Amino acid sequence: MDNGKEFHFRHEFNPGDIGRVVSLHGLIAYTGFGFDYRFEAYVAEYLGKFVKEENPRSRMWMLDGDDGILATIAVAHAGDDIAQLRWFGVDPSATGQGIGRALWHAALAFCKQQNYKEVFLWTVDGLDVARAMYDKSGFKVSEENTHEIWGQTLTEQKMTLVINAAT
Repeated sequence: MDNGKEFHFRHEFNPGDIGRVVSLHGLIAYTGFGFDYRFEAYVAEYLGKFVKEENPRSRMWMLDGDDGILATIAVAHAGDDIAQLRWFGVDPSATGQGIGRALWHAALAFCKQQNYKEVFLWTVDGLDVARAMYDKSGFKVSEENTHEIWGQTLTEQKMTLVINAAT
């Protein structure tokens, strides 16, 4: 629940969902950030691996709308006690309703529940709204690489949060 609104996310994939998730992220990346078609191929490759893995310490949250999937986030098991946050996005038509915050909090709560000691994500410099959420949650830049990717020169940033640290 966020700002008095309750969202009903689902975790199970239905026929057509993989393509819808790839399409959602491709359109968000193109319209919002100018990424080209290769970003969709990147999402498709790793989303396919995620779905086939079926790891109980991994989970995808999806929010359905009238015309398909409106928002997603995933926690992907990345080995030992490390998780990766992936495919975090909200359709532009659904922003400003608290959906992104609700997804974010659900994913971080799941990481804690699964006793992950560390969670990381990859982002690109310049995504200010997302970056503010990452910073507020305590994520720190742990790696940076500038290179040509998805039709642009971008600085990718790995952001890491230590959780459930041994005391």
